[in-house]
Amino acid sequence: MTVLLCGWVTTAQAQVTFLAYHWNANPSELVTFTSDDPGSVTVIGSCGSIGLHLSGLEVVGGEVLAYGELSDDPVGLFRVNTVDGSVSLLGGGGVASNSRITDLAFNPAAGQLFASAFNSRLGSAELYQIDTSNGYAFLVEDFGAAGIVPVGLAYDGCGRGFLHDIDTERMYEICGSDLRPMPLGTGTMTNHSQGMTIDWDGGGSWYQAIYDNSLLPSYLRPQLRSVDPLTGETTLIGVIGAGVPGQPSYPCSDLVILPTIGNQSCLPFVDCDGDGQADLCATVSSAPDCNRNMVPDVCDIADGTSTDVDADGIPDECRPPFSRGDCNTDALADIADVVAILTYVTGGSSSAPGCLDACDSNDDGVVDIADSIASLSSLFGAPTWPLPPPSSCGQDPTSDGLDCGSLSPCP
Repeated sequence: MTVLLCGWVTTAQAQVTFLAYHWNANPSELVTFTSDDPGSVTVIGSCGSIGLHLSGLEVVGGEVLAYGELSDDPVGLFRVNTVDGSVSLLGGGGVASNSRITDLAFNPAAGQLFASAFNSRLGSAELYQIDTSNGYAFLVEDFGAAGIVPVGLAYDGCGRGFLHDIDTERMYEICGSDLRPMPLGTGTMTNHSQGMTIDWDGGGSWYQAIYDNSLLPSYLRPQLRSVDPLTGETTLIGVIGAGVPGQPSYPCSDLVILPTIGNQSCLPFVDCDGDGQADLCATVSSAPDCNRNMVPDVCDIADGTSTDVDADGIPDECRPPFSRGDCNTDALADIADVVAILTYVTGGSSSAPGCLDACDSNDDGVVDIADSIASLSSLFGAPTWPLPPPSSCGQDPTSDGLDCGSLSPCP
C-alpha cells in the first residue's frame, strides 16, 4: 500500500484562526477562535438581519462570502464584513425550489466556488457552482437519490472534494458524478448545523465544526474536531465556548480559515497501485474493481484479500464457479456432457455453451474433440475425473482464453 503525502506536513499542526457564524443567536453572530483554544471565543458582531441563517462560509479572492436563507428558502450569496459581522447581498437564484444549500467551499484547482445542497423532494445530494459576482447557482452534479444528506463540503489544495453525510455520519470523496465513502465513520452524532474546512497553508489540516446531537449537555455540544484524511474519522479538539453551565456556547453553522500566502497543501491519500490517483476515485474511473470494495483488484490480489488461482489479474470471486466436464451446466457429469462437447465442436449448435471452461475437460485452453474423449474416458473407468475443478464447483487454476459467460448451477 502506498500513501501519497503530496506536501502533507507531518509535524504538529500550526495554530490557525477561524471565522464562524454562531447560529444560536438571532441575528446570527460572526465569531472568531483559534484551533489551540476554541473555548475562547470573541464575538465580532451580528449579521444584522433577523431570521437570516447563514449556511455556508468561504474565502474567495480575499473576501469572505456566506450563503443565506430565510425560513428554509434560499436568499443568495452575501459578502461578509469581517470587522463588524454585517453582510450585504450580492444576489441569488438558480437553486431548485426543493433544494437547500448546506455549505460553501472554494475549489482552488478549478478556481470556482461550489455549494453542497440537499433536494428534499428527490432525496438526493447536489453540487452547485456559485457565480461570485451575482450569487447565481448552477447545478453541476446530482448524485442521485442515494439517501445521502450533505451538510459539509470542503476541497483540499489539489481540488479533491469531500462531503459530510449526516445520515451515515461518514465523509464521502467526490469522484466526478459519484460519491465514495471513506473507510470509517466520523464517530459523532450531528445535526444539520455544521461545516468543515481544510487549511491549505497549514499542511492540509482538515477541521469540522459540529453540534453534537447525543446526550451531552448543551454547553458541551458545539465542538471543533479534526478529520483524519485517510479514514474520515474525527477527533475532538475542544468545545467551542466556555464548556461550563451558564456560560455562552457557540454552535457554528460553518467555519473558515483566512488564508495566508503559502503552499496549497494536498491531503494524503491511499494509492495502493501507485497510479497517482486516490483509490476511492480510481476505482470509479480507471482501476478495475470487480468486487466493488473500492480497492483496485490488483491490490486485493497482492495483499491476499482475493485469490487469483489462474493469475489472470481478476479476483476469483468475480468469476462464476464451474464444474469441469459439466458442459451442459446441468450439475451432472454424464454422457450428455460428451454430446454437448461434440455438438459444439462439430458446429451442430448455433450458440456456444454458456461455460466453455466447463467444456474444456482436459484444461488445455481449447474446446475440441480431445475434451469429449477425456470426459468419456472418465465416465468409463479413467482413474481420475478431468482436471480441477472436477465434479465440484471451483475456479480454473490455469490462465486461458476460456471463460464462463453465464452462471453455472454452482452456488
